Amino acid sequence: MSGGRTFPWCVLAGVLVASLPLAMLPALAANAQRPANGPGQAEQALVVTVATARRQVVEDWRPSVGTLEALASPKVAAEVAGRIEKVLVDEGDKVRKGQLLAVIDKTDYRLAVEQAKAAVAQAQAQLRGFALRLARVKRLVAKGSAPQSVLDNTQAAHDAVAAALSAARARLRKAQRALEKTEIRSPVAGRVQKRLVSAGDFIGAGHPAFVITSEARLRARLPVAEALAPMLKPGLPVRLESPLTPGQVVETDITALAPAVDPASRAVHVLAVVDNPGGWKPGASVKGAVRVAQRESVVVPAVSLVLRPRGHVVYVLRGTTAHEVRVTPGLTLEGGLVEIRNGLRGGETVVAEGAGFLRDGQPVKVAAGGADGS
Repeated sequence: MSGGRTFPWCVLAGVLVASLPLAMLPALAANAQRPANGPGQAEQALVVTVATARRQVVEDWRPSVGTLEALASPKVAAEVAGRIEKVLVDEGDKVRKGQLLAVIDKTDYRLAVEQAKAAVAQAQAQLRGFALRLARVKRLVAKGSAPQSVLDNTQAAHDAVAAALSAARARLRKAQRALEKTEIRSPVAGRVQKRLVSAGDFIGAGHPAFVITSEARLRARLPVAEALAPMLKPGLPVRLESPLTPGQVVETDITALAPAVDPASRAVHVLAVVDNPGGWKPGASVKGAVRVAQRESVVVPAVSLVLRPRGHVVYVLRGTTAHEVRVTPGLTLEGGLVEIRNGLRGGETVVAEGAGFLRDGQPVKVAAGGADGS
């Protein structure tokens, strides 16, 4: 052998040893002198920390990443036909409700108003003439100088002219309204998402000119696994956070659930309406969490939970001995805690640090200052 001088044979602690390097002899001697736990000898206690299994309300929040949508995003269309005279806003501009966006050439519509006014004046003059004639005929009939039929015919003619005046006034109001509609105004406050016309374009009635996106109120669309659908309903709490304003969490409720499961993702879409806290924009992503359940349960430190071949266990301290208890874990919670759905009632003293090194019935010693109030 190489690596140092050797003895051909020697006896160490009653063991026959053949040709060992001199450097290994001290370690072998120390190992041979170490006491072992024999029959009737007490097992050495393992130093651990402990905690109290306690009951508390556990909230089951399920995360999701979705999209912010504009609650109102109208297409602003021209209500009358004509040539665009001027455009006053562009894409990205912020607009107020009722703000003027574009103007259609008013010439033809002003002429229509003047024509309608003339028709009204003409009908008014005719009605005044028939009113005078009707008054004369009534006097004649009263004196017996004219038959009743003349009065009836005159009254009918008077009523026809009165109806014509009403129609002329209606046409005037319609012409005036058409003139007002040559000014395209925003129906909501928001931003111009799209501008679809330019000065000089001819636009027909009903043709979209702008798309306005309202940012005051938004809707978060959050996809949630369809397996959770039976647990979802309007009114459940929702937490939202946008990467546009990191750290700002907005709380709201489920407003509605999409009526169908998304065939592509097999997800149920949760809809939650929220007032814009400032800085959020339609189309942006949003991180959300939906509280699908709330229950009272037992919690222990996460380090207390140990996975063994037969399942998850915790070690309950009884006196100075750790006893293995099989449990059913639930949610992992903030603060280094884990929910225990079955196996513990609450109030038990469980091993925390060191649980992974224990076996059932092993003696333990609680470290000084190692009692955790969790």
